[in-house]
Amino acid sequence: MKKISFAFVLLLLFVNGYSQEIPVLKVADKPLGLSALDINVSVMGNVATTTYDMLFYNPTASILEGELSFPLGEGYDVSRFALDVNGKLSEAVVVEKELGRVAFEQVVRRGVDPALLEKGTGNTYKARIYPIPSKGYKRVVLAYEQELSLHNGAHYYNLPLHFSNKLDDFKLELIVFDQKDSPIIEKGGISGLQFSNWNKNYTTKVVKKNYIAKRPISIKIPVSVETEKVLTFENYFYMYKTITPENRLRIKPKNIAIYWDTSLSMKDRDIEKEYELLERYFAYLNTVRVSFVSFSNTIVTKDVFNIKKGDWKELKNRIQKLNYDGGTSYKTLFKENASFDASLLFTDGIASLSKVDLFSKNPVFIINSLIKGNHGELNKIANATNGRYVNLLRDDVNQGFLKIKQEPFKYLGYSASSKKMEVYPNVPTPISDDFSLAGRNFKSGESLVLKFGYGTEITQQLKILLPVSKTKNKNVKRIWAQKKLADLTSDHKNNKSEIIQLGKGYSLVSDYTSLIVLEDVRDYLKYQITPPEDLLDEYNKLLALKQKNKIPLLKSSLSNGFVEVEDDEVRVPIMRMESMERRNGVEAEEVIIQAYNEEELVEVNEIMVEEIAEDNIATGSRSHNENSNELAPVKNSFNKYAGSLIIKDRTIIAKYLSELESTKNIDEAYLLYLKQRKEYLAVPSYFIDVSNYFKIRFRDYIYSARILSNIPEHDFDNYELLKVFAYQLDQNNQHDLALFAFKQILYLRPEDAQSYRDLALAHQQVGECQQALDLWNSIVTGAIYKNKQRRIFKGIEDISKIEIKRLIQEYKAQLDLSKISKELMTEVNYDLRITVDWNHNDTDIDLHIIDPNLEECFYSHNKTNIGGELSQDMTQGFGPEEFTLKKAIKGTYYVKVKYYGDRYQKIENPTFMKITMYKNYGSKKESKEIKLIRLTKMDNEELLAKIEF
Repeated sequence: MKKISFAFVLLLLFVNGYSQEIPVLKVADKPLGLSALDINVSVMGNVATTTYDMLFYNPTASILEGELSFPLGEGYDVSRFALDVNGKLSEAVVVEKELGRVAFEQVVRRGVDPALLEKGTGNTYKARIYPIPSKGYKRVVLAYEQELSLHNGAHYYNLPLHFSNKLDDFKLELIVFDQKDSPIIEKGGISGLQFSNWNKNYTTKVVKKNYIAKRPISIKIPVSVETEKVLTFENYFYMYKTITPENRLRIKPKNIAIYWDTSLSMKDRDIEKEYELLERYFAYLNTVRVSFVSFSNTIVTKDVFNIKKGDWKELKNRIQKLNYDGGTSYKTLFKENASFDASLLFTDGIASLSKVDLFSKNPVFIINSLIKGNHGELNKIANATNGRYVNLLRDDVNQGFLKIKQEPFKYLGYSASSKKMEVYPNVPTPISDDFSLAGRNFKSGESLVLKFGYGTEITQQLKILLPVSKTKNKNVKRIWAQKKLADLTSDHKNNKSEIIQLGKGYSLVSDYTSLIVLEDVRDYLKYQITPPEDLLDEYNKLLALKQKNKIPLLKSSLSNGFVEVEDDEVRVPIMRMESMERRNGVEAEEVIIQAYNEEELVEVNEIMVEEIAEDNIATGSRSHNENSNELAPVKNSFNKYAGSLIIKDRTIIAKYLSELESTKNIDEAYLLYLKQRKEYLAVPSYFIDVSNYFKIRFRDYIYSARILSNIPEHDFDNYELLKVFAYQLDQNNQHDLALFAFKQILYLRPEDAQSYRDLALAHQQVGECQQALDLWNSIVTGAIYKNKQRRIFKGIEDISKIEIKRLIQEYKAQLDLSKISKELMTEVNYDLRITVDWNHNDTDIDLHIIDPNLEECFYSHNKTNIGGELSQDMTQGFGPEEFTLKKAIKGTYYVKVKYYGDRYQKIENPTFMKITMYKNYGSKKESKEIKLIRLTKMDNEELLAKIEF
């Protein structure tokens, strides 16, 4: 269906130090030009909202598919996403993140292409966009909000314009609300771009034809020393005020620690700005003892430097020699922090290998010079220690230096006559030269008393009058919601339900809410997602029909034209799919699927037919289920396997491995790797291969582990990459790290039953058996599916039952079994048990086992004469599939896999499969072997492993 894929990379940044790029649409690493661009900017107080309305043109003869992927800095939030669907602009709506993914993926399986924009780690956003029609246009609208920093008596807004091609149409409109002095265009500018004042609002607008917008524009918005803005809307208010803090110096530390993050994500840091900050700091301290620790996946170096007269050349020279490689683990930091007067932690806070769980009795100053960063968490940690978070993309070097040098001046709270008022921020918050807050449930004419000071000492109080609402600017409500969201996000796991409720109520993208665009109103109805306003009337009409069980059916392009609903049954024509034909042996005209309940009885169209048929297959009507004897009786005779019994040589042949072979020693090999990896940063298999190379050739586990840990560092939100990483960790017996990875996978994919089983196995590996039992039991009881639109796979329930029995069998005395069914208390023993899992969703892999009698066990012959049995076949998801044999006969058992491919089929992102082979499962002689296999298009039918009895 898709012809070409591209990366749609958008870096939308702002003035104080952010390196800037314009929106770029790339196809095969080449930009696809904009045809038209309409930019709208509104500034209210210290909040600017920028909307890009972009029209891209595809000059090729192919339909294009892409990914919108961009990081936003601290204080940025996406506020709007829309794109044209069938020639009409369709607004995205906020949806619970998990439901959004479920809806998105099920609709994609039907051949329809929705769009889903999600927020990820480090304030990054991703969205797949399809189709961009051949020799046609695609309109994309994206808006974001940002907090402007006060600097030298002004707010600065920067608009990056670096286009080299002519735009057919260009439009720019800016408005600054409630502004006393006229904004000034300091850099760039366009003829006709001049501000005019109307009712305290400054506006400007230009419209151009055939225009090359190649000069970035910097706008200075003067802010007087006594600026105070109070805006109200309905029962919401927003207040912005400049503040003159009473500066207090900290006591100069004599002994400090510097923790320097050398992980892969830090390689593009603004190192010169960080050096400049240290230069200022050491000049100020004059004499200080520095314990310097560099770290990535582990502690890399430890040194002590005695700085005298501000001379830190030796330390700087040490830093300059560091390599940036590996994931980020904070696990071993701050162990000796009590002996330091203060600590400086240089990091982005992207914790790919451990939690950012740092505790210190002394101030911790956290310095970051990257756009992507865990800004909220870093602020929280620094504030909790009476330190500061220095974001060198928002703060210039002098501002950063003052944050470290001076005591933090804080907003400490407020007092008001109304007890129903809800104001944010609602915790002590460090501030510099300005401050804003927002609230709701106020009474017109009411006043607030704001309190400021140091620690718990109040040194300043300000009285703010809340006037009657006059503005029509709904942004006041949104600003309040954003500030509340920031408060909830500081403990996002415990505040999940509130975050979801707030996000859906105020259209906010968050850790648990996303933006989705669906093509048809019936899809909004099916997944109970409130559609955009232009579809609400039709949605409500269909909802009324649904409640009466009179849902109209969509016309199908199949031969019969419609899908029938009769007597609580859905009659579905079998799709002419190779995967279905191969399982049923013959083509059937139709299959009758037992009735949906009222909640599920929404209409079914051609593509939903495929989904229903596949779901039915996946849940047990294809070959076997609990009553497998009835559905797939064991044949008395069988055709002996006549194929080759040679295990395929899967030695990796790659240019980069050949180059490494030419090196003489491990240090030379590592330096070559550092040069090589620039070309392979987006290829996870490269890091696996090179990691294994160091382990096998040099018997090395330090470089090997560091190289492997780059996989989660590259993209901590890609659950398929994390699965590959965790599989390799399992094979390496690095079970603690695997547990952390599987926890992240469950956080990213709670809709997949496989996520719960994977995490249960990980808990068991580290001895956390009760946690493992609870997770497995949630699959067996169906608790994970309750009130969720998750796909149910019967096979994983049966596999989990075996694993529960095995766990109870060995650790019964340590477990709370009060919630466990009696049927799971029986013992389980197998001479041979083999399971397979894989990392790509919507992948069809069949497990085949060939026994010493050459009888082949597979989906349509799922029981063998010697007692071998295969679990239910799974054609969607990540597995698992399982083979069990109670009494093995002597000889060789071969593991064969038939790989039907997946939606990816990319060289740089292949499917990885984990084969786990147990002998004497459930006994004291139990042994386990794990093999990680990379599958390719050539692996149609391959023997991958064997086991001897």
